[in-house]
Amino acid sequence: MPIKMLHLLFLSLFIIATVSCRDGSSVIDRASVPNIDVTGTELKADSMLYSSKIVAIFDQYILMPTWKKQQLFDLYRIKGDSLLYERSFLEEGNGPNELIIADYSYNPSNKQLLVEDPNTKKALFIDLAGKQDIRKCDVFLANPEYFFQQHIHETDSTVIGLFTKKGSQSLIARLNLLNAQCEIIDGLWPNDEFMGDPAIKQRMYTRSAILIKHPVKSLYFYAAAEGMYAEIFEINRKQAFNHQPIFSQYPVYDTKDGMNPSCPGDIAMGLHACATQAYIYIMLHRGTLQDFRNTANKPLEKETDGYKYNNEILVYDWQGALQKIYHLNRFVNKFYVSDDDRQMWASSVNEETGEDIFLYFDL
Repeated sequence: MPIKMLHLLFLSLFIIATVSCRDGSSVIDRASVPNIDVTGTELKADSMLYSSKIVAIFDQYILMPTWKKQQLFDLYRIKGDSLLYERSFLEEGNGPNELIIADYSYNPSNKQLLVEDPNTKKALFIDLAGKQDIRKCDVFLANPEYFFQQHIHETDSTVIGLFTKKGSQSLIARLNLLNAQCEIIDGLWPNDEFMGDPAIKQRMYTRSAILIKHPVKSLYFYAAAEGMYAEIFEINRKQAFNHQPIFSQYPVYDTKDGMNPSCPGDIAMGLHACATQAYIYIMLHRGTLQDFRNTANKPLEKETDGYKYNNEILVYDWQGALQKIYHLNRFVNKFYVSDDDRQMWASSVNEETGEDIFLYFDL
């Protein structure tokens, strides 16, 4: 995901089309599962935090993107209920080991971070297990026709990414990190009855969307950024199959400007999610796109009134069944759950100071 600015890769499209289908249902039967109240503890940071996201937590360290000037990532050590600043790394710039903006994916098996500037396709590997050595990665440059919006590790040597490519009718592709070979994976193409140029549909379903892999199995979770559309599916070599919808309300969009999909004001604002071997944890964003637009002219009295904050976490198994709901005592923005499903870390904000904070929950 981009951490310094939003990036748009415009395609030349010459069609005006509209999709008005709101297929499926997004009804959540909250009364059918356990509803559990959990209380968070604020982690006291020894320096100002410049992030509301968590890339990974490993070896009692928390890695986060940062909007600190001229830096892209911060590393903190978790000690009790404290966050202790360790270092910043990867500078913003045009130098050999610098990037302007960064899309990133973390590989827990070797503790390696793959970071790419989607505008220049320059990419770097960062070793987080040792001395945090940095080395060049040319696989994105070798595939100039593919524009990856997000990528996640399939294996140590391959990533699966949401992408756009002119003429393609798929949302995901596999990129080999050893030989730069890229192959499209068919089968992930929502049936929303859109009749226009496939590039418009690709943009709608890849921009700011979520793609998560099961830690062990070849299972994937996908969610669109707008509307309430999310599903679980499997991947074999070149095909996505066995689709299991969780939310099946397609986003509504049109192409009035001839290039980019746009949504009506009453559309839902998507979700945030993370996953473990046992569960997928989902936090729905509140409000509609129009609510978000209104804040541009009328700032919120409280930051946590924003659409990306919520205090309800829906917990699904990898078969798509709702298992339980956590009700947090604080509104949070992003969160990360431990591999054993016993702990959660989440970002929020101090309403008095406006500063970013992180909370810890026992689940």
